[in-house]
Amino acid sequence: MSLIAYDEGIDVLNTFTRDIHHFESNAGFVNIDPDLNTLTIDSKGKVWVGTSKGIIVYSSSDQGLWCRPQPRITDVNLFSSKN
Repeated sequence: MSLIAYDEGIDVLNTFTRDIHHFESNAGFVNIDPDLNTLTIDSKGKVWVGTSKGIIVYSSSDQGLWCRPQPRITDVNLFSSKN
């Protein structure tokens, strides 16, 4: 796993599957301004990143994350006609 921190969020790259998970404004990350050399991994595998807005703690989990977009069909029309 590789973690990339940047101003608008973090990306987590699974180096084995090559999947990338983006955590940006959808996760509350806006202008986080990660500080250089303020990243560490603790004994439980959590990644800690220092930013201008506080500390981000990332704990990897395969549960609840989609690796690929999931299709969602919300409507079906057959032989549609104008009224």
